[in-house]
Amino acid sequence: MCNPEDKLVIKAEGFYTKKVNIEKEIRVMFVNLSLKSGSNNLNKAERYANVGYGSVNTKSLTNAVSTLNNSDIDFSMYTDIYDLLRGKFSGVTVQGNEIIIRGPKTLQGVEGNSALLVVDGIIVSQQDFAIISPLDIQSVDVLKDGSSSIYGSRGANGVVIVETKKGK
Repeated sequence: MCNPEDKLVIKAEGFYTKKVNIEKEIRVMFVNLSLKSGSNNLNKAERYANVGYGSVNTKSLTNAVSTLNNSDIDFSMYTDIYDLLRGKFSGVTVQGNEIIIRGPKTLQGVEGNSALLVVDGIIVSQQDFAIISPLDIQSVDVLKDGSSSIYGSRGANGVVIVETKKGK
């Protein structure tokens, strides 16, 4: 049994909340429902970013992670992976075959200022990274802060994670 003041409340992320009055003696109720887009409506489909050993929905992402998918831009218009990365991520500088995230580092024990390079979950050298064709890339994620800590001191300079189309 329902009280006369009871209401059915329907909530959906990205839409306004809908309240429906319920009659006291009703056993079965059909609701003709149409939701209206709310002020917090997300115009894009859900997107995920690679973070360490998994992926995180970009809506709930609190770390400094930048992501770029082949659905965002046409990767085929770039000659190499460094050309693809140049100017696409804030705080990322490409100097020759070296990727530097947020400037020179001061942490001792970490060689150079280059970011750690990860392709399909495997840490690779700059030489191996350079031969990846932009046509083979599905997505690129750049970890800039504490989210790179999963890679230990090797991730102290930031991490560039590349997922290839064949790496799923």
